[in-house]
Amino acid sequence: MTERRLIHTQRRHAAIVIAFQGEVTQFVDAELFGELDQVLNELSEADVYQVVVDLGQLDYFGSLILEAMRKIWTVVEAHGGRMVVCRVADVSREVLHIAHFDTLWPIADTVDGALALLRE
Repeated sequence: MTERRLIHTQRRHAAIVIAFQGEVTQFVDAELFGELDQVLNELSEADVYQVVVDLGQLDYFGSLILEAMRKIWTVVEAHGGRMVVCRVADVSREVLHIAHFDTLWPIADTVDGALALLRE
C-alpha cells in the first residue's frame, strides 16, 4: 500500500484500490493532481488496469474528485480495464448521478463487493 496525504493505493489480488482521503478540498488541487500522476504511474508500472475507487473517507466531493476519477478512467479504459466505485455516501451518489458518472461504472457498497464485481 502506498500512502500519500490525499490518495492511498493498495494492491488487492489483480486490482488496485485507490482511496481518496478526507483532506481533499478545493484548496489542494495541485497536490491532489500531483499525487494522482504518481498513482497513474503506479498503474502503468504494475500493468494493472482493474481499479476500485474507494470514496469511503469522503463525506462529500465536487469537481476535483470528479476530474480525478475521469483521469483514472481515461487510463483504465485505454488499456481495456474496468473500474468500480465503492463506499459512496448518499449525497455523493447524487453528485455521481448529476454528472452521469453512475452510468459509467458500477457502484458497490464495500471494497470487497467492488472487487467481486471486477471478477465477474
